[in-house]
Parts: sequence; C-alpha cells; structure tokens
Amino acid sequence: MAAKKKTTLQEYLERLIRARPNDAVKLVFMGPEDAERIGRLDLALLSEIKRGANGAMEVKLVDRAEAAAALMELQRAQEAEKSAGANFYEALDRAAGSRQYCLKIQVSQNTLM
Repeated sequence: MAAKKKTTLQEYLERLIRARPNDAVKLVFMGPEDAERIGRLDLALLSEIKRGANGAMEVKLVDRAEAAAALMELQRAQEAEKSAGANFYEALDRAAGSRQYCLKIQVSQNTLM
C-alpha cells in the first residue's frame, strides 16, 4: 500500500493535536534573564498571551478538539477528491468500453512493394 502524501496543513494540525502546553506555561514564569531560552520552547499551542497592569498573566491556547475536527474535515475532503477522480476514470472506461472500435487493415501484396 502506498503511503499517503501529507500536506503541510495536515502536518501542522497533527502537530497541534499532539502538542503539550508545558512550554507555554514555562514562558509565563520566565524572567528577562531567560530570554535566550525562548527560542527553544515549543509554543505551537500558544494563541495569545497578555500581561495585565497588576502583573497577572492570561494565556490562551489553541483548542485541540477544534484542530482534530479540522484535520478530520481535511481528510474527508481529500478522500472525496480522490474518489471524484476515480469516478471520472471509471466513467471514462465505461464510455470507452461501450464503444469498442475495431480497426481493420487489409494488406495486399501490391501495397507491400
């Protein structure tokens, strides 16, 4: 069985579904001295971060259930597209099968010389 080619969007949605919020929480508690470590954090789930005037932090994460639903919809659309292509070729084969053409070539000795 041939492996399915994944799209960039499909890979991204799968990554979101498997992602963990740990690094987003670490980011909230990091101080300015930890700025060089930010590039190593996995912040794929981080949607929004706010710091209030009183120092309170608000972190919004991507909804993984919505990402899973979007992935399922993308896979359904890909299957439908593949099915539509297969249906086209099946119809083409049926049309060709109903009209079988026979090409007869008569060769005489005079035409071969």
